Amino acid sequence: MKKSAGEETRALKTIETVGMFLRRVRHRFNHMPLKPDRILLICLDDIYQIIQTFPALQLLKESIPDASIDYLTGDWGRPLLNAHPAVHKVWTYNAPWILCHICTSEIPSEIGPAALGWEIRRRQFQAIINFQHDGRLNMLAGLAGSPVRIGYGDHPGAFLLTHDIKSDLGNPPCQRHLDLLKPLGIKPVFRPPVIVPPPRDIDSANAVMDGLTPGKPLAVICPGGNRREFQWKPDLYRTVMKRLNRDGFQILLLGGPSETALVNEVGRGMTIDDVQIWNFPTSGEIAALAKRTRFYLGINSGASHIMTVMGVPSVVIAGSRHQDTVWLGLNCRALFPNEPCRTCLLTDPPDLQNCSCARSVTPGMVLSAYESFRLKT
Repeated sequence: MKKSAGEETRALKTIETVGMFLRRVRHRFNHMPLKPDRILLICLDDIYQIIQTFPALQLLKESIPDASIDYLTGDWGRPLLNAHPAVHKVWTYNAPWILCHICTSEIPSEIGPAALGWEIRRRQFQAIINFQHDGRLNMLAGLAGSPVRIGYGDHPGAFLLTHDIKSDLGNPPCQRHLDLLKPLGIKPVFRPPVIVPPPRDIDSANAVMDGLTPGKPLAVICPGGNRREFQWKPDLYRTVMKRLNRDGFQILLLGGPSETALVNEVGRGMTIDDVQIWNFPTSGEIAALAKRTRFYLGINSGASHIMTVMGVPSVVIAGSRHQDTVWLGLNCRALFPNEPCRTCLLTDPPDLQNCSCARSVTPGMVLSAYESFRLKT
């Protein structure tokens, strides 16, 4: 007999209530600090959120240097972690409920979260840290059965954690993630994130660079990468590109699998000596490219966060609703429209047209930020 929606809701509330009671009892038996030897970190979210975990990842390795730290992420995050000095092994899982919210061409993993939980259980990790506010991943940690399971306590499934941390939403994500290390006896201290591109991605970036005009400084522009949530108009990009060309820059346009038409439109009318296109670079290839980039322009996207962390002088065009975004780089100028968010994207289903506030950001604002970088050099 099929249960009504009300019955299902009451059943879930009962489970959560029992779980909260068990959690209070469990706290009496927690012993801290803990120094586990095998640790699994979990973040299946987008590039921005993965990079926000790097300060905690690096501090964890610094505090427990003998620990073997594995990282569970999506396929899009693997290139940023494969060569990271703090990571022993990278596991990937493309969660379908995550894929519908981020900009990627990856397909969902064939196995479900329950099967993944049992696979992790076989690996016998001594500690699991879930960096996401996601009840399903708390459930996964519970299935894995590690003696230490740390995560945020303000989401369903928190009763399956051995240590649930209250999330202070007033702090940036990187600071909140550092707080998850407290049960291990680690004092939260910020560490600048480190991105190390894999050798294979360095070779790919060098091959692209070899095809560009020699002797010219490189400017990289990534007009997409945000599920079309916030896009600047192609003709506005071309205005900035013409100025960069006059200043002697070779321009390289980056685009993902769904952005070919957008990138081609941005580059329309420009000569191949001035502008070239690199389709479908991985996050690792973008990191490798950053080492040879003198200036970057883009919207609030994974590529933008990689470039800023790598120290590239960057101008990022962001929507009114992105003003709380944290940029972990010293050479970033984020430009926000001078108007409140009109909730263009907060409908259900979301309206994936250009944000109306994008019109407030002008080429003059971008070029003014660009000039500020030139004055520094």
